[in-house]
Amino acid sequence: MVTRLDTKELLAESLIELSNHKPLDKITVKEIAENCALKRETFYYYFSGKTEFIQWVYKKKVSDIISKTGYEPLSITIKKLYKFMSEHKQIFKKTLLSLYPMDNFHNILVQDKIENLTNHIKSISGKTVLTEEEQFAIYVRAHASVGIIEEWLRGRITGDIDKISVMFAECMPDLLKKYFAQENDLDDFK
Repeated sequence: MVTRLDTKELLAESLIELSNHKPLDKITVKEIAENCALKRETFYYYFSGKTEFIQWVYKKKVSDIISKTGYEPLSITIKKLYKFMSEHKQIFKKTLLSLYPMDNFHNILVQDKIENLTNHIKSISGKTVLTEEEQFAIYVRAHASVGIIEEWLRGRITGDIDKISVMFAECMPDLLKKYFAQENDLDDFK
């Protein structure tokens, strides 16, 4: 089925396409807009600048991946996220290492991870409020996730994405594991 992209998604695809041919810090808002037949003013109607735009692109793409995962082992979801980041490594590596202060992108990633984990657990458990212990475990997991992503983007963690995804899924705090499908849960669906 063919789906129509909204204006924000057009801008995101434009950025992704341009980043395949040009360093992110050299891509202008004007180029992003013109590459998808829009005006610069249209970009600024939706975003205050490139930082906010890249935050939106990341959150949108990650949300899309997570919403399509359904009931599958955590390692498969992690693999999909790493695959997405690998396909667009130029954008995220440049964002993390040079274009914007690292703290800014780090905080964006951590807050996004906390929000995704919290929403997932509330959805699965039916809870409206999580325990203090669950909230703490979410914060630990979010910071660990972002640390791993940062080290992977820097090239300090290397190796097969399948193996990395499984290892990272196995490191889920015990308190949170019950909210996520594990590898052996798939046996029920075979």
